[in-house]
Amino acid sequence: LTRPTDSWLEHVDFRTLFKCLSDEEVLQVFAATVLERRIVFIADELGTLSQVIHAVAVLLYPFIWQHTLISIVPEILIDVVMAPTPYLLGVQKSLADQVTDQTE
Repeated sequence: LTRPTDSWLEHVDFRTLFKCLSDEEVLQVFAATVLERRIVFIADELGTLSQVIHAVAVLLYPFIWQHTLISIVPEILIDVVMAPTPYLLGVQKSLADQVTDQTE
């Protein structure tokens, strides 16, 4: 007997997430998502950002992230970090200074 493949999980690559974050950091991110916090990931590579954001969202399975999720925030939308609601955002490292300026 085998369990049927779950379509939610079959297209998600968790390797990038665990390559970028330690096990403890993954647990902290998981806790932050369950507690519906505002979470921003910063990376140089757009592919890395996208993969990490989607892997984190799928960590909640069978639940679904119901708040703002932007895997790659363009510069024109960087003000979204000021939102008072929970979010899961990916920001390119070149825009990191703008994010920290907005959140202070």
